[in-house]
Amino acid sequence: YSSTFSTYENSSKTIISVLN
Repeated sequence: YSSTFSTYENSSKTIISVLN
């Protein structure tokens, strides 16, 4: 679960960075 959440968190940060 931890690794899955970490991947999701990293993906979200990347998407947010691209949008900004």
